[in-house]
Amino acid sequence: MSRMRGRPILVITVSAMLLAIGVTLLFLRDIEPSYNGRSLVEWIKASSQRPDDPEVNKAIISITSKSAPLLLSWVLADTSPRFNLINKLPMKWYPIANRNQFLRRVFYRDNEMLHAACAMRAFEIAGTNAASAVPALAARISDYNPQVTLDALHVCSLIGPPALPVIRHAMSSRMPFIRTAAIGSLKPLGTNGIEAIPDLVKALSDYDIQVRENATNVLEILLPSAFTNAGTNSAETSAKAGH
Repeated sequence: MSRMRGRPILVITVSAMLLAIGVTLLFLRDIEPSYNGRSLVEWIKASSQRPDDPEVNKAIISITSKSAPLLLSWVLADTSPRFNLINKLPMKWYPIANRNQFLRRVFYRDNEMLHAACAMRAFEIAGTNAASAVPALAARISDYNPQVTLDALHVCSLIGPPALPVIRHAMSSRMPFIRTAAIGSLKPLGTNGIEAIPDLVKALSDYDIQVRENATNVLEILLPSAFTNAGTNSAETSAKAGH
């Protein structure tokens, strides 16, 4: 008798979960940014097929410049397996969980991973046109969530010069991993990162070896003429002279 009473409860619970999932998916579909009737995901797929198509790039830049905060939330979203349940499954269940679409939705965040990848590519294409995301990026760089911080600094490197002040500020973080990542994010800026040379010279004396090594590598890119037989002392002298 108790089993029969339990079945309606189970049906109601499952129905409520399915309804919640359906509403969530509908909401996400409605807020997905678009251009000329095509979503960002569709434009990113078109970009992989036609990377030099001006219309495709125009669409992605338009979406990114208008929806930068939303795309940033996609980039920084949690894409790890849900509830960490997948790690508790016996090894023989992994192929089944990967192949079965329902189980993938239970264990994995495929939609979030797709959005994160598309948003990152959109920031790369948009570059300085996504400068409106810089304040939000600055707020997400902290020692509380390393992965979010690393992703935020990577987006800064894609945006370029407008994000340079944020990168330079991160180079003075109390956390070595943030200083290291911030220095590395200067590489894609090339000569646009020259203003950060004094910060890099300072980093040559950092107590953390990875920070020092990263600073040396980036200085070789930004100030190659200073790296002669005289070594890093020449770099320091040149940086001071140009400051």
